[in-house]
Amino acid sequence: MAARDDSGSGRGGVRMPWLMQLLPWAGARREGMVENRPALTVLTHAVLWIGVAIVAFPVYVTFVASTLTAEEILAAPMPLVPGGHFIENYVQAWQSGAGNSAAPVGTMMLNSLITALVIAIGKIAISL
Repeated sequence: MAARDDSGSGRGGVRMPWLMQLLPWAGARREGMVENRPALTVLTHAVLWIGVAIVAFPVYVTFVASTLTAEEILAAPMPLVPGGHFIENYVQAWQSGAGNSAAPVGTMMLNSLITALVIAIGKIAISL
């Protein structure tokens, strides 16, 4: 059962936690949004979607490039639709790396796993 509030804060007689009382809006009654302008809402959403597109487009182009051959990537207008070499490219990268001096992705993932486990176990051991 909640404690009663004798301070007259107008919050329905239920006492707020002390940390909530420190917030500047804790005692104020909020009826709704201060401003509700549909045109501003549309503009805000448009700007957010443009920002998402700017951030996501390079990731998409990288994915598309990973499904193409080297010749298709180097062609003057690189296609923006995924190619048909998805499985072959990923199997080659996993097993033998991307080039002559590259390490296989499987080896790099194992190295990352071992490093993460050693760090996590070391931090837990130190904190005990």
